[in-house]
Amino acid sequence: LTQLFQYRFGENQVDGHSLGNLVIAGMTNITNDFGHAIKELSKVLNIKGQVIPSTNASVQLNAVMEDGEIVHGEHKKIDRVFLEPSDVEPMNEAIEALEQADLIVLGPGSLYTSVISNLCVKGISEALLRTSAPKLYVSNVMTQP
Repeated sequence: LTQLFQYRFGENQVDGHSLGNLVIAGMTNITNDFGHAIKELSKVLNIKGQVIPSTNASVQLNAVMEDGEIVHGEHKKIDRVFLEPSDVEPMNEAIEALEQADLIVLGPGSLYTSVISNLCVKGISEALLRTSAPKLYVSNVMTQP
């Protein structure tokens, strides 16, 4: 916790990010591992359940628009979305947790940047389809149309 609150970001690393994203980014830089950062933050925040990232790789979600243009962060009619790189591996813990869950909660968060991006990691959506656990989607109705 001391390291987290004393961590300083480099220049031009924080524009447009929420406090939550900054805390996660800071802990990731401290631990040099996104999965480990999430585990440590779960301890710091005294989270009762498990928060398991879908992948430990750094990815960017892209969208292919109807006219074929590939973009991120625009608001046109999307034809399809994909991760870059596309061949990232899911965390084994994430697959196991989905397969053993009593309830799976997707969200809250931006549909495209927080929810769908996890479903694009190979193996994650398949594990969701295999499990008989009920799925609950919590939408961001207050901040996004």
